[in-house]
Amino acid sequence: MDKNFDDVDGFEGIGRVIQIEKREKKEGGKGRKEYVGPPSSSDCEKIKLYVKFLRVFYVATLKFSGSLYVTCNVFCDEMVLIQQDIMKLCENEDSNLYDLAKSMRKKFDKYLGDFDKINLRMMFAVVLDPRCKIAFFEYCLQNTLGYDKAIVGEFMDRLRSEITRLFGWYVKHNGSLNVRNKEVGGSSDTVDLDGLETDIGNHKFLKSQFKMHKQKEGNMASKTELEKYLVETSEDDCDNFDVLR
Repeated sequence: MDKNFDDVDGFEGIGRVIQIEKREKKEGGKGRKEYVGPPSSSDCEKIKLYVKFLRVFYVATLKFSGSLYVTCNVFCDEMVLIQQDIMKLCENEDSNLYDLAKSMRKKFDKYLGDFDKINLRMMFAVVLDPRCKIAFFEYCLQNTLGYDKAIVGEFMDRLRSEITRLFGWYVKHNGSLNVRNKEVGGSSDTVDLDGLETDIGNHKFLKSQFKMHKQKEGNMASKTELEKYLVETSEDDCDNFDVLR
């Protein structure tokens, strides 16, 4: 038995802990005291919170690491859900994860907080996912994350302009090609997440909320094939959805 834990009394050894002095740090010149001993009940509650929060990143990592399905179109879902969780934790200073969330928010904003820093080509992949399109971006940024309507509108105009310009290039160089519509069902792009139904449900809830939002809006007249695609009703999300089909 480790002698450091031999003199701990109280229920299940969590009543008292041994205080030790850590070795002096190379920088600062002063040692730092730290408690050691069995984890307390409050420690266990903190661990549960950490596991629940970090599971979001675990799910995102699994999805981005897939090799048997398309991954470039899933970044928006993960970005929105991660940012949403971080923002919620940053609003509650009493949360055990507040300091961690503040640090993560700072790093998140460094890479994805400014729209100008996001690669538009990544967004093109999401726009060409018939479950999302441009309206999904607009909904997530404005309704879910609470960005200013004017800023979001300006960004959406730029995104629409750039993807229209890309579409024009393809029309010019591939005008003779015929594109057939195909059924969207097919091979599954889902991931085995070891029973993480809650996280999967969050993704579906995001899509269902977006669908309800779209149902409240009317379609506008369109001219080009791209414009028709963008104003058509988004496809329903399902477990066996194949974005390539």
